[in-house]
Amino acid sequence: MVTMWHQQVFALDAKYNAQRVNKLPTLGMLYIRRRNQLLKEKFSKDPKIRENYLKLRAKLLFLRYGENLEQSSCSSHTTDEEKLETKTKLHSAQRKSIAESFAFDGVHHVFDQHSAPVMMLKFANNDRSKLCCASLDGLLSICDAISTPPKVIALLEGHKKGVTALDWSISNDLIVSSSLDGTIRLWNVLDVENNPICLRMVNDQQRAEILCCGFIPINNNLVVAGNSQGLVQILNISTGIYTRDGSCKIGGKILSLTCEGSGGSVIWVGTDRGIIMSFQLEPGSGRLSKLRRVLETGGMITSLSWRSWLSKDAPWPALLTILCALYFLSTNGNMFNCHWF
Repeated sequence: MVTMWHQQVFALDAKYNAQRVNKLPTLGMLYIRRRNQLLKEKFSKDPKIRENYLKLRAKLLFLRYGENLEQSSCSSHTTDEEKLETKTKLHSAQRKSIAESFAFDGVHHVFDQHSAPVMMLKFANNDRSKLCCASLDGLLSICDAISTPPKVIALLEGHKKGVTALDWSISNDLIVSSSLDGTIRLWNVLDVENNPICLRMVNDQQRAEILCCGFIPINNNLVVAGNSQGLVQILNISTGIYTRDGSCKIGGKILSLTCEGSGGSVIWVGTDRGIIMSFQLEPGSGRLSKLRRVLETGGMITSLSWRSWLSKDAPWPALLTILCALYFLSTNGNMFNCHWF
């Protein structure tokens, strides 16, 4: 609920907004929206506290920006046309209601449990309630994304260095993770709120940093991983042994990978040299063999995702990359169509 006090705070912020963001009025809107979100979450019902807050904020803004944005020295560097444009945009923004302009409906910022960059986010399979995060602080966290408010329900500790990637098993009872410490770990998260445990830890064959990993969809006993020395490797996570003929070396660092979802017989990997390479996997034996170089872009391929179909208008397999390109591939890894956005 937006009270009169909220509107007074917004009016005070809007008074100095043009000065705060100078020539970027859209940034000013984002600032006030974020302020609105924080005020809702930290709202006090004590009228004395609200009154003191308003007085203190007015004094701080005055000390920081001066009495008024028109009298600021910053505005002396803008032309009359720029001043008019800024005033017009602010006026149009003020014509909208508080709810339209400043509300972040349904947005929460409870997921601040990590102390370093988060490298990957992944929902559980067919379950939008569980979200797993992998961070360079060496932790994995599992969050309940649909509770009110959303909350962190488990922290998986064990990696000695940053966690680079993760994947859920088909049944969502296991998570596999890779790390800069050169290990792959298997976690039991069946009873995630009470007793998530590490079932197995396996070192990289070359003792190198492992940058990506994932379960083979048709056989969750097998995990595919890529390391910083360009090695793609198949690991039997149940035994902790790398499969025979299950490794292939390509140039650069393996930054991303994905499997063909219906069976996992085709694997694509992306490197820091802009190369996407496809591989053929025998799910029974774990034997891996190169198919072909699908694409060479010249930039880093940091994310790959396979989809069996995109829409009714595009009912064919597709491989998506972070380069804003969409590649259509057959099940044997051959590219037969391509669209750029």
